[in-house]
Amino acid sequence: MQISLGFSDQKIALLQGLALAVPIAILAAPLGILADRVSRVKLLFFGLVGVISASVATAFSTSFTELLLARVLLGASFPVFPVVIYAMASDIVDETSRGRAATWLSIGEQCGAPAAFMAGGVLLVSSQTQFGNLSTLAPWGTTLLIMSALLLPFMLCLKFIHDPREKKYIEPKSAVEAGISGKDSIKRLWEFRAVAVPLQIIRATLFIADGAVYVWGAPLFIRKYNLPPDKVGLIIGAV
Repeated sequence: MQISLGFSDQKIALLQGLALAVPIAILAAPLGILADRVSRVKLLFFGLVGVISASVATAFSTSFTELLLARVLLGASFPVFPVVIYAMASDIVDETSRGRAATWLSIGEQCGAPAAFMAGGVLLVSSQTQFGNLSTLAPWGTTLLIMSALLLPFMLCLKFIHDPREKKYIEPKSAVEAGISGKDSIKRLWEFRAVAVPLQIIRATLFIADGAVYVWGAPLFIRKYNLPPDKVGLIIGAV
């Protein structure tokens, strides 16, 4: 993408960093409040629609502004998943099992990124060699379209998932049923600032280091060792 569109490292860093992080940071808490007020399955559906739309928009983007807007849409859609999925898991299992439930969800999340690196690298090379004459898109655009299509079956799977509150797996104790307004929810959240703020600073610091590896690890192997994308994806994913 950087080579085909002639972007600087700074622009790529913006697309990979702030364009995603700012919407996530702004929308995470409001989405948490919204998840207590509407169907969580519907939120997952709209989150998937947002992610797929953002990926397709990215594939067809030809300018930095278009890419920036697409990445912002992706950043705005992504928080739906950790917020809603962990909330649904905590509704389904009892308090003594939530740690194990969160662990399984984390395993899935941590396995997903390496799988995406590996699949993305292979698809990128295939797009260059097999689909080059069949598509007017750049190989990275074709790869994004294929990766987006892989999400469509998961939208269909949502038909078989029900909000635990609707299925009466639990006795609902949401903020709405307790008579707590959105303003009160923010106020209660602020009461935990002594614990939440240091934890978020620690998480942010870890994500800076972790994100730097994800963003610049692949270019390092490509630029310094002249490796093809499929091998780079395998290396990053395996590590």
